[in-house]
Amino acid sequence: MDEYNIQIGKRLRLIREIINEGGKLSSEQFAYLVNESKDKIINYELGRSAVPVKLIYELYKRGINPTF
Repeated sequence: MDEYNIQIGKRLRLIREIINEGGKLSSEQFAYLVNESKDKIINYELGRSAVPVKLIYELYKRGINPTF
């Protein structure tokens, strides 16, 4: 796995907590909010897949800085 993808996956997990004001959303709930599948979210968080621009844009629309 690419170290870069792993670090981004860790931040994505942290974003789940931020969106729910400290209470962690399930990967299924988070996937629904950002129009992705649960399996893709899990792969992104584990660093198995690179996070697509589409997801970064969805997070941006929810107030998450894309450079975070």
